[in-house]
Amino acid sequence: MKVPNAILHSLLILSTRLHFISLVENQSLSDLTISSAKLTRVPPTIKNVLALRNVTFMICKIRTVDLADFCDHSLLVKLDLNSNHIRYVVNTATRHCSLYDSLKSLLLYSNLLTTINLNMFSAFPQLSYLTLRNNKIKTLTHTFGHSALENINLGINGLEEANLCDWSVPNLSRLSFRRNQLTNLPSCITIFTNLTVLSVAGNGLANFSIESLAGLDKLQELELEMNSLTSAVLTSDLFPKDLQTIDLSMNNLTEIDLSYIPVHSLRVILQSNAIERFDLNNTSPNVTTLEMAYNPIDCSFSTPLERAMKHVDCGKNRI
Repeated sequence: MKVPNAILHSLLILSTRLHFISLVENQSLSDLTISSAKLTRVPPTIKNVLALRNVTFMICKIRTVDLADFCDHSLLVKLDLNSNHIRYVVNTATRHCSLYDSLKSLLLYSNLLTTINLNMFSAFPQLSYLTLRNNKIKTLTHTFGHSALENINLGINGLEEANLCDWSVPNLSRLSFRRNQLTNLPSCITIFTNLTVLSVAGNGLANFSIESLAGLDKLQELELEMNSLTSAVLTSDLFPKDLQTIDLSMNNLTEIDLSYIPVHSLRVILQSNAIERFDLNNTSPNVTTLEMAYNPIDCSFSTPLERAMKHVDCGKNRI
């Protein structure tokens, strides 16, 4: 298929038997999406379309990506390569690329990556969003530095451990290890003091203490659901000061102490555990929402008013 030199601002090609596409020089095309095609590589003629701001190759058969193919794309902000067959991502450029100063989002989810050198992305100072979700990654780069990255998604991979002690990503605010094989929290997680959302849901954690997150005072949401937790200790002065929601649902907890919660307002999600004993009267007033459905006992309340009006029935739950 040959794309003519026409005044196009957006080009969308869906559900084709496309094996090959030739892009002639075009100064107007800013959005290119090719989906459900049989392309096995990024077309080399992509270099002829330098006005691109958003590029998507999804549900194709691309196996290897060389970021050097986009080297001169000085306007490219978002590169979406999700749902391909990508096993390798490299950058063979031997000079400074204009792309380095423009790219902000790189999406590589649902591919076949088993490892990736994160240091490759240090050359992209504007990159703020990186998703590697749903690959087969088993190891992480031990040393990694990036000053702009705000969101890293490593969910649905094969990580058994995550050593982040030699990472320097000071602006990181959202980090996901959802559905890996971790048995402990990532090492040195507390160095990321700008984190607002942390997900370690769907792993193999057996015990948790809120003190392991001491110093993460911007953390607002903590996802620990779908682990194997039999113990969760939340009563401590070393509590993230801005934490608003903690999700402990779908674990193996039989009891939990919420008597001392030193934050202004906390939503605690405990659905689908095995909690048989719970002292509502000794629960901190700072617990403003409690969700306990699908436990042997259910003391759920949605608002402080509901709790204060004694509308909470801590009866046995019909699971």
